[in-house]
Amino acid sequence: MGSKVASRQNEQQDFQIKKEESQVQTDRSNQYSFITQKDVRINTIPDQGGNSSNQSNQKDSQNNNLVQSHGSSHNIQEQQVQKEDDIKNNEQNQTNNWEPKGSQLFGPAPVFNQENTQHNQRALFSIQEFYDPWLKNRLGQFGQYQPPEKFEDLESIKVDVADLPDGSKYEGFMKNGKMHGYGIHLLKNELFEGSFQDGIRKGWGRSITEDTLKSGFWDKDEIEKKMILQTQDVYYQGECSKSIPNGKGVLKKTTINYEGDFIKGRMHGKGVFEDNQQRIKYEGEFALDKFNGHGTFQFPSGKKYVGQFKNSQFNGQGEMFWPNKSYYKGQFVDGLYEGWGYYLDEEKTIYDGQWKKGKKNGKGKLTSKNIEVQGIWENDIFKENE
Repeated sequence: MGSKVASRQNEQQDFQIKKEESQVQTDRSNQYSFITQKDVRINTIPDQGGNSSNQSNQKDSQNNNLVQSHGSSHNIQEQQVQKEDDIKNNEQNQTNNWEPKGSQLFGPAPVFNQENTQHNQRALFSIQEFYDPWLKNRLGQFGQYQPPEKFEDLESIKVDVADLPDGSKYEGFMKNGKMHGYGIHLLKNELFEGSFQDGIRKGWGRSITEDTLKSGFWDKDEIEKKMILQTQDVYYQGECSKSIPNGKGVLKKTTINYEGDFIKGRMHGKGVFEDNQQRIKYEGEFALDKFNGHGTFQFPSGKKYVGQFKNSQFNGQGEMFWPNKSYYKGQFVDGLYEGWGYYLDEEKTIYDGQWKKGKKNGKGKLTSKNIEVQGIWENDIFKENE
């Protein structure tokens, strides 16, 4: 009887031990069941074995608190990262959906700020996309413009393609709603690239139309100081006033070249004139596009005149030289010998006397190798002795 009681007590003790071991295994399994983040690390106490149920539960509670603390901290960091990603995605969507609206930049004295600048820097096109074929062709001929200097104002704001009230487009710097600084202004039939001040062209720049190029230093929409003017038939480079040649410059037309002084667009002063078609050259003084004053005129044949001019004619005292060594020195009127003159031909015959309309008229003396005649002449014919 006593042995049976002892046997039952042993069975109950074994059952209780197995029950406690099973509870410990279950608690240890549940200890990590809520961990979902791989980067969470937990410093656990190594299992020593043989712990009682209370000790195991106490350790489980400590470990649970430790895991929850780490998990809570990680969740906060994760929420912050997610919030930053949402902000970046929102900004990116705004950038992708943004469309430049240049016309909104203009109006009664708008105020430009840093936000305007950032938006303009995101423009998806440039003003070149609005160029007509003729303009692209002209730019291909003239090449890229490089001004000697550009006007700058630190208070100006860089804007991308903007629509102006007159229907033109502008790309460049602005201040108080006006073109101010370096920019490109595209009008209906003209392109201007250069410096602006308070909405007007002021500084170095160039204007291109379908048939004309004008480049130089601009002031109040006109070129001052130096200018390059080019059309289909005319090229000018030099000093100017109000976009008109004024001062020293070079003019080239279809067959004519001139380098010298200008006044109000006309050859006036000293210069060199050449006509390549007629093969003539004049170097000397000019007045209102005509040879006036002293100069040298060269003919295609090699003949040369040196002397006084009036209205592009030989007028006054002058000398004529021929390739065959003939020579004349005397008075001229409208290109003809007139008055007293000395003439030597290729045969060494000399006439020294009066002339009228290019012929011997009046008193004169003719001398050759064998004869000498002195008397009155009329239309190159000797009339009588004195």
